[in-house]
Amino acid sequence: MTDTLLIQLFVIGGALFGGCVLQSAVGFGMGMFAVPIMNLAGVALPDCIALVVGIQSVQLSYSIYKHPGEVTWRETLPLFYIRMLTIPIGAVLLFFMQKYEPSSIKQMIGLLLLTAIIIQFAFRPKPHAKLGLGWTMLAGSTSGVMGGLVGMAGPPLVLYVHAHDWNAKKSRVFLWIAFLQNTPIIMLSLYLSFGTSVLLYFVLGVAMFLLGLPATKVGHWIGGKLSNRRLKIAALTILVIIALSAIITPLVSS
Repeated sequence: MTDTLLIQLFVIGGALFGGCVLQSAVGFGMGMFAVPIMNLAGVALPDCIALVVGIQSVQLSYSIYKHPGEVTWRETLPLFYIRMLTIPIGAVLLFFMQKYEPSSIKQMIGLLLLTAIIIQFAFRPKPHAKLGLGWTMLAGSTSGVMGGLVGMAGPPLVLYVHAHDWNAKKSRVFLWIAFLQNTPIIMLSLYLSFGTSVLLYFVLGVAMFLLGLPATKVGHWIGGKLSNRRLKIAALTILVIIALSAIITPLVSS
């Protein structure tokens, strides 16, 4: 085993460990944290997504099990149905956009995400117990396309969740359930677009939950200390960092 491969495995393990801590603490962030790091280490983008989906399928199931009764699955179904229809669109776009640099795709998404955050800060919408169908369709469709395209389904769902007046624990559990629901359709879309190689990376991701379990417990402990206000501030701060990173990194590297 070469030194380069050892370094790559170390980077992959560190990225997934950090992603598990982040997602367990604030409800999201696995793909947004781990995918860019693993891609930088030389892992192909579809394989990065499969690794993340594999480990988080176990991590999310464990997290939901440890927090029973916060959210009914029925509450998450409208967003699920919309994402189920739009995730394949993102995967197909990824297939046809392979000639473009992944950094360019992420840069475009970073600009859109930063715009959405700025709009939210500018207008400061009052949280509601329930949002209208239009907002649900917008959040679900953008989440689905981004999830299939670059494995970053989280930002639209995070903005959607924090537009509600829910407590911190319910916000986190809702996101966990929503991301777990994505797993079958994301993997089916990747398999149809890229073949069996992504299935091998998915299985590897599942196996790497042995590394992710202690990270998940650390994240749960951190998340339990967060009030709703602090959770929202942490979530939006992470989104801003991710958006700026996606925008600036290609400019610096060029």
